[in-house]
Amino acid sequence: MTEKLKSWNIKLFLAVSLALTGFLVCITTFVMMYEWLRHQPLFIHLVSAEVQPKKQTVNFIAVGDIMLSRNVARHAEKAWSAEWIWTHISDFLLGSDFVFGNLEWPTNGTNAYSYDKVLTFNALPKLITTLKSVGFEMINLANNHILDQGQRGITETKKLLDSLNIKTTGASDKAEEVWKPTIIEKNGIKIAFIGASYAAYNDNGAGQSVFVARMQDTEKLIASLASIKQEADFIVVTMHAGQEYVLTPTNLQKEFAHTAIENGADIVIGAHPHWIQTVEYYQRKYIFYSLGNFVFDQEFSEETKTGLALQIFLEKVEGKTSLNQISLNPIIIENYGQPRLANDEEADKILKKIGEEKILY
Repeated sequence: MTEKLKSWNIKLFLAVSLALTGFLVCITTFVMMYEWLRHQPLFIHLVSAEVQPKKQTVNFIAVGDIMLSRNVARHAEKAWSAEWIWTHISDFLLGSDFVFGNLEWPTNGTNAYSYDKVLTFNALPKLITTLKSVGFEMINLANNHILDQGQRGITETKKLLDSLNIKTTGASDKAEEVWKPTIIEKNGIKIAFIGASYAAYNDNGAGQSVFVARMQDTEKLIASLASIKQEADFIVVTMHAGQEYVLTPTNLQKEFAHTAIENGADIVIGAHPHWIQTVEYYQRKYIFYSLGNFVFDQEFSEETKTGLALQIFLEKVEGKTSLNQISLNPIIIENYGQPRLANDEEADKILKKIGEEKILY
């Protein structure tokens, strides 16, 4: 009996030893395999995908004044192509999720544009339709030329833009809509736009219209911002104001922009002076007082033939949206209305005038 017990104990010992050895071999193999796998790109990607929070991104381009009448229309017709305007800039614009700009003209729905009143604009519908082909999805209509063709001009312009699925802000043929924020949603990020102008007519602000948001109505600006804060991830306020052909902003521009930032705007972008103006960093937010011209026929000075295109990069992580960076891209306008990206030497010269770097954070 004792011999049998000894034999059983030996067998048990051997079985346990074998099991422990197998277990240790498995653990060692697992550790070695893990150490090898964790240095493999696919494994790193899979683990990172589980650990890292989901990040959503969007980038959009903002440009200055666009005028598709007068000499711009004449040269486009000479070229027998409405797309002539975008020949040298389309690839850049289409490299973003969408494009935003200030439309410095209405259309009355006809194909007529006149030269006798050079400051009264009517754009050809076929030129407006090209905006869609180069990525425009948001347009500011609040400016001092939107009523050049009367209320009919606003109605026809909005109708055409609506048919192209291009959204608008700042002016409407319905008075109750002029201060209503407009939202574009891309990649799960909601970007709101609110537009306003110092004037509804080309009369230095003397006249007013209920169909154009007026910068002086600060209570309406504040109310508009309050109405969209909870829904929007990022708020853009755009203004059409300032003294033409100067580098620095007016008090009205500063006061409006500061009020916008103080009440929830994430960035303020301006147009109208036909020159690029200085940039202000106010309460940790950027104010671009004027992006200058983008499509215009003002060939009489170096400044009016240049503009600034902002490429704005946003990211959203765990429900919080932040500005990642802004790329400042100087523009040169040639041939009475063809924008192109400035070369390095031209870009450096333009950015030095406003004291800014290529990239802002």
